[in-house]
Amino acid sequence: MADITFDNGCYTVKFGYDPVLVTELKNSIPNTGRKWEGAEKSWKVDAKHFQALRQLFPDDSVPMPVLTTLKTEYRDIDLRYVGQVKDRGNGEFSAFGYSNGNWTVVFSEQVLREWFEGTAEHPKVDMSTLYGILGVSTKSSADEIKAGYRRMVRQWHPDVCKEPNANEMFLDIRNAYDILSDVSKKVRYDVGLKFENRLEKKLKKSKYDNNGYRSPLRCGNIRAEGSDVLGRFVVSKILGWDDIVDRHGRTLVVSWQMGADKPLEAWY
Repeated sequence: MADITFDNGCYTVKFGYDPVLVTELKNSIPNTGRKWEGAEKSWKVDAKHFQALRQLFPDDSVPMPVLTTLKTEYRDIDLRYVGQVKDRGNGEFSAFGYSNGNWTVVFSEQVLREWFEGTAEHPKVDMSTLYGILGVSTKSSADEIKAGYRRMVRQWHPDVCKEPNANEMFLDIRNAYDILSDVSKKVRYDVGLKFENRLEKKLKKSKYDNNGYRSPLRCGNIRAEGSDVLGRFVVSKILGWDDIVDRHGRTLVVSWQMGADKPLEAWY
């Protein structure tokens, strides 16, 4: 028997030790829709997964959710790391952001791509466009493309960035700039990009992006629109993304090394 209550937009689910049921719950409800509360030994579940709970606990009374609209908030986020997009289940693809010492921010793949790729201009593809690699739009000027290149080089230079794919990403950044800074190469690339989009074909995956989309920036001072869900801020729209700069004018570069419990920070 499970004890299931509903309050403030989410369920609190308590049941005895049952590893099989825990596995089923994790498989049925994506990571972004559930949260384990160790102190009270209960699961918090987002109300939108009402049907999944009814199937998991058919013999228990599952209260009907109260239909409410999530409150939209605007927050300034000191983002110290954003991970790779992963399949969270039920068709949800998202990346978690590390802020204030915990994974308290959620970015959907669509939100990240809208900021770095411009989904209005490009349909969803398996890898970043050359513009996305530099974090600029297709309408950027030559100076803006150069500024984007310098920004990404600063973030991905292998001497500072310790991400496993830093060297490969650094080479891709240089390649993107070599093409987009050359007028004739840029024209040919733009024509090819429009052709691919028109046919709705997927671009070939890059070497470093074979497990899911990866934001070209991993940290920053972010202005975002979103809602609080189960103690995490779920971003619905990125409004601004600035580098973190100290009083000496140095820019923060972060990496996550295997086995670490927090990002490695360096100023460059």
